[in-house]
Amino acid sequence: MDSNEKHAKRWTHTGKRAVFDGYFPKLFAKFSEFHVITDEFITTDNRVMVFGTYKITSKSKKKFDAPFVHIYTIQNNKIAKFRQYSDTIEIQNAID
Repeated sequence: MDSNEKHAKRWTHTGKRAVFDGYFPKLFAKFSEFHVITDEFITTDNRVMVFGTYKITSKSKKKFDAPFVHIYTIQNNKIAKFRQYSDTIEIQNAID
């Protein structure tokens, strides 16, 4: 397995429990505040694209804005796939 495959596997979370009990608590524990502000929704066929900004406050109270795009693929009225694109440098800068 190459480093790209290892990285993808590390950041793959399958199922509601893995996301809400595993991923989110670990992510949010790194910041004082983390808000998701949505600006625009675009729907097409079985996809929903969401554009917005993460408003982040670091533990030392520094504020950061990181733009994002979320792409959801819907199948059988459920989220079948989720892709996230964001300014990871700004998110990393907010981690003390």
